Amino acid sequence: MSDTRVFVGSMLAGLTALGVAVFMYTSSNRAMAAEDGPGPNLVITVAGEAANGTVVIDLLPDVAPKHVAQITELARTGAYNNVVFHRVIDGFMAQTGDVKYGKWGEDLSMAGTGKSDLPNIPAVAAQFELIQDLQADEWWENVSYPMLEEVRRKLRGLVHLIERSKKGVVYSDFVDELGVSVEIDLPGTGGAVAGNEFVQFRKKAEHFLKENLGEGVVAKVRSGQPLSDADIAELQRILVAAGIGDDETFEEASDKAGSFGRFIRSIVGLDRAAAKGVFARFLDDKRYSKNQISFVNLIIDELSKKGIVEAKRIYEQPFSGLASQGPEQIFVEADVADLFELIHNLNRVSP
Repeated sequence: MSDTRVFVGSMLAGLTALGVAVFMYTSSNRAMAAEDGPGPNLVITVAGEAANGTVVIDLLPDVAPKHVAQITELARTGAYNNVVFHRVIDGFMAQTGDVKYGKWGEDLSMAGTGKSDLPNIPAVAAQFELIQDLQADEWWENVSYPMLEEVRRKLRGLVHLIERSKKGVVYSDFVDELGVSVEIDLPGTGGAVAGNEFVQFRKKAEHFLKENLGEGVVAKVRSGQPLSDADIAELQRILVAAGIGDDETFEEASDKAGSFGRFIRSIVGLDRAAAKGVFARFLDDKRYSKNQISFVNLIIDELSKKGIVEAKRIYEQPFSGLASQGPEQIFVEADVADLFELIHNLNRVSP
């Protein structure tokens, strides 16, 4: 359910429209004969073309008190009324409970992604965005070991919230057969598919570095301090240790960005406080106008996001919205020269 992703979201359970589900909360003294526990019980009346009937769910407040409180409150207020089963896998599972986007008779294109107005359970809420991302096929494209390890680390604290049930043994009966062999070019060996390898490398490097911004040498990149050869070697070492990149991709990254340090900076950005420190004198409202300070803040924004600002960039939008002819239009010549020198020094990153 949308507000109880510990039961479906964190297990990545997915499911197609079955019919209208009308939910009603009942206390144990109003429970139906089919109920086998003390309750409270969630009684679901299903009415649709594919299925009709009543489902009774025995909630377990002693195991998951916060989740039960959420569900019973939503049922009590009628939030579940006319909510559809938006995803069904025959013989496996059925998913419902989207009180925002899952109402019968409304647009169901977003069903399964909504939530109620009640606050999320803190432990689940902290990882809500990640849990949502994991349910999209796009996240799993080019997934790497470090990415999976990060998911394991972040979601392991939610495992105890999943209801435990007896698992049946699944047997398989496969016969291995050797088919016709075909020679293919492997990424990283100079073959035809190697062109896409750099895109995958950058994606993996970006994910890893943004998860490790506090790492000593990564923090140094963001600080704006010049990097030494030893720093560059350390950056490459930690990437290799994480299973990301090799000498070939590092060389390509250097060629594309101008240096390996610039490549890393373009991923992690420049720390905003560091950028403001570099341009501090241009932020003095006693010396510079509001328009001039806004222009410099745009430079800081660009550096914080992209790490690098090419000189020609500040003649384009959004900069040209403040000075259509460039910084020369609003700053004196000496200030323009100083601005470009500061930008140039920050862009160097490493020798």
